[in-house]
Amino acid sequence: MATYVWNPDATFRITDSVRGDIICIGRTFRRFHSRCAWDIREESPSNAAAVRNLLGVMGANPPTLVTDQQLERLARHCLCSYHQRQISQATSELRGHLAVAVQAYEQYNDVNRRYEALRGALLRLLGLQDGGQSDEELVLQIKCLIVLAGEFAPEAGDVRSLVILAEQFVLEAVDQSDEDLDVLV
Repeated sequence: MATYVWNPDATFRITDSVRGDIICIGRTFRRFHSRCAWDIREESPSNAAAVRNLLGVMGANPPTLVTDQQLERLARHCLCSYHQRQISQATSELRGHLAVAVQAYEQYNDVNRRYEALRGALLRLLGLQDGGQSDEELVLQIKCLIVLAGEFAPEAGDVRSLVILAEQFVLEAVDQSDEDLDVLV
């Protein structure tokens, strides 16, 4: 299964996607409470460097390890001089974005735990060793065993439970590969 990757820059919407500049996350009241979008690097190159550093530190760990102090520092460095008084509001907004990332990370871990439990149960049922084979190799082994089980038809109950568990694993492996692509996008 693919490892979980999260991008704090995309999660917090810090960088202008067109120009690649770090933009102010303060809110303007004259423009219907929209983002300021002032280029932080032009106003304070040191703030822009601090933001990139913080995003790198956050991205090196799962989102569950991001602290309130990091969020507050990020908010402080991502506000232009005009919007510095909005630190608490900006921190709160970042906290809301982080909550979504944490929820996605926890869902990923839950799916991964279920997947590993199902894989382990299937390997035990089939009497196979977990030699680190890929899911594709395991699916191929399962398909071969299903064909062999159908041809030799030992006790019907054993074959039925084997087929049900194998089909469930194959379906989850296909679903999981689709989810892995979604998580990385």
